[in-house]
Amino acid sequence: MANPALSPVIARATTQIESLDSIDPEPASKKPRAGHSVDPETAAKGLTTEAKSLIASIAAGESHEEMAAARAISEQALASEIAQLCRKMSVANEFELILFSLAKHLLDAAETHTEAGSQA
Repeated sequence: MANPALSPVIARATTQIESLDSIDPEPASKKPRAGHSVDPETAAKGLTTEAKSLIASIAAGESHEEMAAARAISEQALASEIAQLCRKMSVANEFELILFSLAKHLLDAAETHTEAGSQA
C-alpha cells in the first residue's frame, strides 16, 4: 500500500517529468542572446588584438589574478571584459569561448601551448 504522504511528491515528480517534453534540446549557448544583433562569426572577425590576447591568456590557463596584473586592471574589470567578450561571441563561459576561438581559427592551438610554456 502506498504511503499517502508521498502522493503529492509523486504527483509533482510526474508533472515535472511530463514537462520535460517541452524543454528545448538546443543549449542556451547556441541561441542568439537578447539584444545581440551581430552574428558571432562577424563579431569574431572584428576582434581587437587585446581581445585575442585575452582569449589566448584564458586558453593558456592563466588565472584571473595573473591576467588582471598583466593588464594593470582589477580582477573585477577583467571579469567584466571576459563577460562582455563572451556575450559578443554568444558563448556561455570561458571554456566555450576557447572552443569557439579554436573552431574559428582565432586562436592557434600551438599558440596556447607556447604561452603556457613561457609562463613557467
